[in-house]
Amino acid sequence: MATKLYKALITITFLHTISILCPITAVAAEVLPDSVESIATTLGFSPSERWRLYQGEIVAVDLPETSDKMLAQMVAMVIPTGIDKVATRLLGGNILETDKDVIAFGRIDPAHIEESLKGALFTKADSDEISRLQNAEFADFNLSSSEIAELKAVGSTTPDTLANSYRKILVARAKAYIGGGLAAIGAYQRDGNKKTNAADDLKKMAAAMVIVAEHDPVLYRAFLNYPKNQPVGIDTEFFWLKKRANNRPVFTLAHRIIQSKPNSVMIMRREFFVGHSFNAAQTVSGLFPLQQGTIIFSGNRTTVDQLSGFASSLRHKIGRNMMREEIVKRFKNLRGTFAK
Repeated sequence: MATKLYKALITITFLHTISILCPITAVAAEVLPDSVESIATTLGFSPSERWRLYQGEIVAVDLPETSDKMLAQMVAMVIPTGIDKVATRLLGGNILETDKDVIAFGRIDPAHIEESLKGALFTKADSDEISRLQNAEFADFNLSSSEIAELKAVGSTTPDTLANSYRKILVARAKAYIGGGLAAIGAYQRDGNKKTNAADDLKKMAAAMVIVAEHDPVLYRAFLNYPKNQPVGIDTEFFWLKKRANNRPVFTLAHRIIQSKPNSVMIMRREFFVGHSFNAAQTVSGLFPLQQGTIIFSGNRTTVDQLSGFASSLRHKIGRNMMREEIVKRFKNLRGTFAK
């Protein structure tokens, strides 16, 4: 079980961390501009952490974890680049092309969901994963009992047929969420007649978004209650990803809403279906302009079944450290691509 936990924690950081970093020039005196001080204080950074942030460091702090299956981290940075350029870079699909773990991705048109997911297929290179599908077990996939039964009914037919059956599951999952939001997310079946409800996990993540709830309740309600309470001025997007994790391909379905104002950009992303390794993920990111560039923050929450139970405190400690280290590593790798 420990090995599965460690693999899952490593996978988390590869699947839902999107941020861009550049160094900034240190200032002569340890006095922060009011804008940096105010924003960083609101985000929960201590005086020393705020100073490190202004110096150009990647600063990460623990966030409250509202369940025994959750990992939560806040990451922030200041970069010497204007907010318009940063937003264009972060919101453009080409950012995914720089991620070596991304195999394929695409946007989902709510009016043409099945057509949008035509490219979401296992290929001949995924023969090991297809073999797992032929003998699908609850421990290997995030699927419901009926979805497992669908795959087993296909049996040992051609790999293309089996891959297409899994794609149909993705289509059904996307249709359910896009039409009904969190309430329409089907539970994952586990061994021993146990179930994991990703919708409950995502609700707990949303409940922990105190900053957003207090400072922009309209945006908060739009994210929490989708498809209800969707105001004008908020862009809603859906997309699918196929990535490589733990030497396995994994499909993810995601929902993102964006609110752009003259003095800020808020990006809220929810991974409402994940093929394996963890249950669900949520990222709340923001961009604010500064005289010297842009301050970016990203609050990341993920749930993993293996975090609960025996030695949970130790597992959380290990998980937080691994998550933080991997995020910082990826930020450093992306720094050069943003500077080009």
